[in-house]
Amino acid sequence: MMIVRLLLCLLLFTGLPIAAQTVTDAQTIFNEASSQLYTDTDKALKGADYLLKNAASNDDKANALWLQSEIYSLKGNYPKATDLLFDAKQLAKDKILQSKIFTAIAVQCQLAGLIDKAKEYAKESNKLSATRLKPIIDFNRVKIMQLADADNEPAIAVKNINTILPQLQKSQDVLLKAIVYKKLAHNYLLLKDGPNYSAYNEQFDSLNEMISEQKDKARIALLSHIDKDYEAAAIAETQSYTTFITIIGGTLLLLSLIGLIYLLGLKKDYRQYQKILHGLEASEAAKRAEAAIVPETKVYSMPEKTEKGLLDKLARFEESGKFISNNISLSGLARQLDTNTKYLSEIINTHKGGNFNTYINELRVKYILKKLQSDPVYLNYKVSYLAEESGFSSHSAFATVFKSVTGISPTTYISFLKKEADILINQQAASHAS
Repeated sequence: MMIVRLLLCLLLFTGLPIAAQTVTDAQTIFNEASSQLYTDTDKALKGADYLLKNAASNDDKANALWLQSEIYSLKGNYPKATDLLFDAKQLAKDKILQSKIFTAIAVQCQLAGLIDKAKEYAKESNKLSATRLKPIIDFNRVKIMQLADADNEPAIAVKNINTILPQLQKSQDVLLKAIVYKKLAHNYLLLKDGPNYSAYNEQFDSLNEMISEQKDKARIALLSHIDKDYEAAAIAETQSYTTFITIIGGTLLLLSLIGLIYLLGLKKDYRQYQKILHGLEASEAAKRAEAAIVPETKVYSMPEKTEKGLLDKLARFEESGKFISNNISLSGLARQLDTNTKYLSEIINTHKGGNFNTYINELRVKYILKKLQSDPVYLNYKVSYLAEESGFSSHSAFATVFKSVTGISPTTYISFLKKEADILINQQAASHAS
């Protein structure tokens, strides 16, 4: 048993490092395979195959499939590259990875001459993620392209291109080979070198024929996958519609009950709203008067003069509106009032009907209530702005405190104020018309 426990402990302590090491190894292999994409295509494919077989998640599988598709596309096997991309599309969940796959599909559509589809997939890629991964760039390939495209005298062009031919012939990049062979044949034609022109033009024609054939096959594969996607979307839409029809009956059945409950709740909220408008000041005054009555058993720890002075300072503090500062604290307010936190806390608990936080929150709610009643502009502000204006740290905190103080939500309260304002405007308009 002791040996078993030791083995279990060893597994527990070493499991996470092993998992982390596996993730690190997978990323290293992916980076190496990506860097070998143009220099050693076969080795890059082996790395991609290994990643696919040992993938820990669907996103890892999709990433490996994407890498495989890049390799097969480089080799000119566009149908295979297309199939791999759509397999990856089905697995990918990460939005950046999905965006990368959609971009690759857009490239395949463009190669196959499906320009409109290429634009659609590129647009979907942009929707999925604003983050763009850097493309895999082989600077040697770029150099070869620049060398082939250089506007030189035919003899110089031929000499320059011939310097990279041994390296190019080892490459499996069919598009690059086709471009270079075409340029070389063109320059030999300008030099009136018939044999070399024929040799390289023949190699270009052979590659170009193969590329065209692969593009045609890829076009068929792309259209097939796109049709399947449309069919899947149509089936999903039909299922969603059927589900919608199934549940809508129950929903309609519940609507009448919900409506009744809502109306009852609305009436209750409106009664509470009227109480706020007509009785808030009176209820607050009564509450404070009641709180000011000190039980016989209460023993003050401060002189009566100090108590009265603090109450006067608190009254001025309430009039100043400084309570809307979002960084106000008991200790900070004590310093402002030139007292200590013990005295201030005792005064607030005794005379203000609650602790410091309750006191400040009620002042803030009362402040915003007055703003809403006196300034119609505030009725058009978002609740998040009202929360910030009155010193609350968040929309949710403001809504919670507002309802606990008033009995209704800020949204409901504002809607009642707006309705009454509209009624008043209509009455005034009717009065002027008569």
